[in-house]
Amino acid sequence: MSAEQWRPIPGFPRHTVSDRGRVVVTRDNGNTLILAQSPKYQTVDLVNAGGSVTRSKVAALVAMAFDD
Repeated sequence: MSAEQWRPIPGFPRHTVSDRGRVVVTRDNGNTLILAQSPKYQTVDLVNAGGSVTRSKVAALVAMAFDD
């Protein structure tokens, strides 16, 4: 099994998503918080740089971040 890859989520500078469906946010104090562990039917609330909250499906975030 290959190593887990992480990429930023476009439009959400503090959030990253892995190719395995994990979503994390880096807080202002540098700590990270896991928002999701699996992409299966889960949604997460993301906050953009302007403070607006958006609910997104994890599977869609993985697809968006890894669309090469």
